[in-house]
Formats: sequence, C-alpha cells, structure tokens
Amino acid sequence: IFSLTFFILASIIKLCSFIKSKNFTLRKMFWKLWRRKGFDILVTHAPAYGLGDAPTLAHRGFQAFVGLMDHYAPQYHLHGHVHLNYDPLARRVRQYQGTTIVNAYEKYVVSCGAR
Repeated sequence: IFSLTFFILASIIKLCSFIKSKNFTLRKMFWKLWRRKGFDILVTHAPAYGLGDAPTLAHRGFQAFVGLMDHYAPQYHLHGHVHLNYDPLARRVRQYQGTTIVNAYEKYVVSCGAR
C-alpha cells in the first residue's frame, strides 16, 4: 500500500483581472506550496507555459507550473482547458524532465504506481 499526495490548484481567474495584474495569485500559490514538503500529482485547470498550452492569451499556460515541476518533480501534471480538438496535432501526453504531463480534456485514465 502506498499513498499519493495531490496538489490541486482550482481557482478561476478572470481574464480582465489577469491583464490588469500579471502576478494575480502567484505569490499566494507559491506561499501555500513552499510550506509543504512536496507532492506526487499536480492538478490544474490550465497547462504549464510551453507545455501543452496555446498561443492565444486565454489559453497561454503558467510559468509558475513549470517552476513547480522543476522544484518538486511530481510524477504527473494533469490539466485541461486546452481542448484537443483545437489543434489536430496537439499531444495529449508529453514528458517534462521526470514529470508526465497529461491534457485530461474530456477524460483520461492514469495508472499511478509507487515511486
């Protein structure tokens, strides 16, 4: 028997407030995380910047999520928001260092094992 630790970021950010303040809740998010000792699975609505996002402002990923993966190296990053039918060449699963990134748009089954 093993346990998995999830770090779930489930806040909704309005586009207009994002444009007004580019650091919106970044400090709050990092403060919560730095107090923890790590996690196995990162679950977010949006993707990480450059890793499954799209060039439009509304679908651009967050650099903060790249930093989280760099620092904590979770086993998985599960996200949605960028629908796979937007781009026929979009990949559902990709690797970033030791993290498997999954665009869980619509549905996707992930099998997790102990590290």
